[in-house]
Amino acid sequence: FTWKGDRLYARYLNINDINKKALELIGVPFDSLYVSKKKNEDNLILRSAVEQTYFESDNITDFSRGAINDSIIKLIAKMINFKSGIAYPLSYKDHALGAIYLGKSNKSDYSDEMKMINTIAMTISRQIFLNNMLNAE
Repeated sequence: FTWKGDRLYARYLNINDINKKALELIGVPFDSLYVSKKKNEDNLILRSAVEQTYFESDNITDFSRGAINDSIIKLIAKMINFKSGIAYPLSYKDHALGAIYLGKSNKSDYSDEMKMINTIAMTISRQIFLNNMLNAE
Protein backbone atom coordinates (compact mmCIF):
# COMPACT_ATOMS: atom_id res chain seq x y z
CA PHE A 1 0.00 0.00 0.00
CA THR A 2 1.53 3.33 -1.04
CA TRP A 3 0.60 6.98 -0.65
CA LYS A 4 -0.99 9.12 -3.31
CA GLY A 5 -1.96 12.40 -1.66
CA ASP A 6 -3.87 11.64 1.54
CA ARG A 7 -4.96 8.23 0.25
CA LEU A 8 -3.22 4.91 0.80
CA TYR A 9 -3.70 2.73 -2.30
CA ALA A 10 -3.43 -1.03 -2.62
CA ARG A 11 -0.61 -1.84 -5.02
CA TYR A 12 0.42 -5.47 -5.20
CA LEU A 13 -1.18 -8.81 -4.50
CA ASN A 14 0.15 -12.33 -4.65
CA ILE A 15 -2.03 -13.73 -7.43
CA ASN A 16 -3.18 -17.30 -7.00
CA ASP A 17 -6.50 -19.04 -7.64
CA ILE A 18 -7.99 -18.09 -4.27
CA ASN A 19 -6.94 -14.44 -4.61
CA LYS A 20 -8.42 -14.33 -8.13
CA LYS A 21 -11.76 -15.46 -6.67
CA ALA A 22 -11.44 -12.90 -3.88
CA LEU A 23 -10.87 -10.13 -6.43
CA GLU A 24 -13.99 -11.24 -8.30
CA LEU A 25 -15.98 -10.80 -5.06
CA ILE A 26 -14.54 -7.33 -4.53
CA GLY A 27 -15.52 -6.42 -8.08
CA VAL A 28 -12.95 -3.67 -8.72
CA PRO A 29 -9.27 -3.71 -9.71
CA PHE A 30 -7.05 -4.28 -6.67
CA ASP A 31 -5.02 -1.13 -7.27
CA SER A 32 -8.18 1.01 -7.18
CA LEU A 33 -8.76 0.14 -3.51
CA TYR A 34 -7.73 2.84 -1.05
CA VAL A 35 -8.28 4.27 2.40
CA SER A 36 -8.25 7.98 3.19
CA LYS A 37 -6.42 9.62 6.10
CA LYS A 38 -9.46 11.82 6.68
CA LYS A 39 -12.07 9.05 6.84
CA ASN A 40 -10.47 5.76 7.85
CA GLU A 41 -8.33 6.37 10.94
CA ASP A 42 -9.27 2.98 12.39
CA ASN A 43 -7.91 0.96 9.43
CA LEU A 44 -4.76 -0.77 10.74
CA ILE A 45 -2.90 -0.60 7.42
CA LEU A 46 -3.47 3.16 7.31
CA ARG A 47 -2.49 3.53 10.98
CA SER A 48 0.68 1.55 10.35
CA ALA A 49 1.65 3.84 7.47
CA VAL A 50 0.83 7.02 9.41
CA GLU A 51 2.18 6.05 12.83
CA GLN A 52 5.13 4.05 11.42
CA THR A 53 4.58 1.10 13.71
CA TYR A 54 3.14 -2.35 13.16
CA PHE A 55 -0.29 -3.62 14.17
CA GLU A 56 -1.50 -7.20 14.54
CA SER A 57 -5.11 -8.40 14.64
CA ASP A 58 -7.17 -11.56 14.31
CA ASN A 59 -10.05 -9.52 12.82
CA ILE A 60 -9.62 -9.12 9.07
CA THR A 61 -11.97 -6.12 8.94
CA ASP A 62 -9.40 -4.16 10.97
CA PHE A 63 -7.24 -4.20 7.83
CA SER A 64 -9.94 -3.63 5.19
CA ARG A 65 -12.20 -1.07 6.90
CA GLY A 66 -13.03 1.76 4.53
CA ALA A 67 -11.78 -0.05 1.42
CA ILE A 68 -13.81 -3.28 1.20
CA ASN A 69 -17.33 -4.00 2.44
CA ASP A 70 -17.23 -5.93 5.74
CA SER A 71 -19.57 -8.68 4.46
CA ILE A 72 -17.37 -9.28 1.43
CA ILE A 73 -14.12 -9.30 3.40
CA LYS A 74 -15.59 -11.81 5.88
CA LEU A 75 -16.41 -14.14 2.96
CA ILE A 76 -12.88 -13.68 1.67
CA ALA A 77 -11.49 -14.43 5.16
CA LYS A 78 -13.24 -17.81 5.06
CA MET A 79 -11.94 -18.49 1.53
CA ILE A 80 -8.33 -17.79 2.48
CA ASN A 81 -8.61 -19.31 5.97
CA PHE A 82 -7.56 -16.01 7.60
CA LYS A 83 -6.67 -16.31 11.28
CA SER A 84 -4.35 -13.36 11.91
CA GLY A 85 -2.73 -10.47 10.09
CA ILE A 86 -0.11 -7.79 10.45
CA ALA A 87 0.26 -4.33 8.94
CA TYR A 88 3.91 -3.23 8.88
CA PRO A 89 5.16 0.24 7.91
CA LEU A 90 7.27 1.04 4.87
CA SER A 91 9.80 3.84 5.23
CA TYR A 92 13.19 4.80 3.86
CA LYS A 93 15.49 7.60 5.00
CA ASP A 94 12.75 9.10 7.20
CA HIS A 95 10.22 9.03 4.33
CA ALA A 96 6.95 7.28 5.21
CA LEU A 97 6.10 5.34 2.05
CA GLY A 98 3.13 3.17 3.03
CA ALA A 99 2.64 -0.24 4.62
CA ILE A 100 2.58 -3.93 3.82
CA TYR A 101 -0.06 -6.38 4.95
CA LEU A 102 0.55 -10.06 5.60
CA GLY A 103 -1.99 -12.62 6.75
CA LYS A 104 -1.72 -16.19 7.90
CA SER A 105 -3.94 -19.17 8.52
CA ASN A 106 -2.97 -19.80 12.13
CA LYS A 107 -3.85 -17.68 15.12
CA SER A 108 -0.50 -16.63 16.56
CA ASP A 109 1.55 -13.51 16.92
CA TYR A 110 4.29 -12.56 14.48
CA SER A 111 7.25 -12.54 16.89
CA ASP A 112 8.93 -15.48 15.12
CA GLU A 113 8.54 -13.83 11.71
CA MET A 114 9.41 -10.25 12.71
CA LYS A 115 13.02 -10.33 11.46
CA MET A 116 11.88 -11.65 8.07
CA ILE A 117 9.02 -9.12 7.86
CA ASN A 118 11.43 -6.29 8.66
CA THR A 119 13.82 -7.47 5.91
CA ILE A 120 10.97 -7.67 3.40
CA ALA A 121 9.73 -4.21 4.41
CA MET A 122 13.21 -2.68 4.10
CA THR A 123 13.70 -4.22 0.65
CA ILE A 124 10.30 -3.02 -0.59
CA SER A 125 10.83 0.44 0.95
CA ARG A 126 14.19 0.89 -0.74
CA GLN A 127 12.71 -0.06 -4.11
CA ILE A 128 9.70 2.26 -3.73
CA PHE A 129 12.00 5.12 -2.70
CA LEU A 130 14.31 4.56 -5.69
CA ASN A 131 11.35 4.30 -8.08
CA ASN A 132 9.91 7.53 -6.67
CA MET A 133 13.28 9.26 -7.16
CA LEU A 134 13.55 8.04 -10.75
CA ASN A 135 9.99 9.07 -11.57
CA ALA A 136 10.55 12.53 -10.07
CA GLU A 137 13.34 13.29 -12.56
